[in-house]
Amino acid sequence: MPALFSADMNFVARLSELIDNTLNQHDIMEPRVRHQAIILVRLTDDAADLARSLNTYRNEEFAVSITSGTASQANIQLYSQGYFRVGIVCRMLLEGYDNSKISTCLIMRNVHPSSKVLFAQFVGRACRMSRFQDGSRDPVNAAIISFPQFGQRLLWQAMEELNDVDPVDNDE
Repeated sequence: MPALFSADMNFVARLSELIDNTLNQHDIMEPRVRHQAIILVRLTDDAADLARSLNTYRNEEFAVSITSGTASQANIQLYSQGYFRVGIVCRMLLEGYDNSKISTCLIMRNVHPSSKVLFAQFVGRACRMSRFQDGSRDPVNAAIISFPQFGQRLLWQAMEELNDVDPVDNDE
């Protein structure tokens, strides 16, 4: 199977620039946080290839592959500690992972329209912004990024519709 991302270094360059611009804007808005990005891909090989391609293009340790492989726990820990700016995820970190530095989420795989939970869980990784000791919160709005070929528009619209509905309060 050919490597998906390393075969197109122009795409890797554009993706690197997009991530850089987004994270740098977030860091300027809230300099107390070194914001991070998380990317959802379909295959373990895609995660490894994209991390390797971004690191090669940038000539630095910028991205890490987070999959269900044996190195996963060490990679999650390094990413959580901020050693890597980007975590590339396949079948991991969908439930129960909390990293308030994640401000950018990229979805680079198809998520079936019936998989609303997977989509919401992944997008939720970028919506848990930092809260500081003085009680203030990170003012950054999460950036959720996808590309037309991955067909996320319907899932995003469904989430927006849910957001537009005020919850019913029964706490009289």
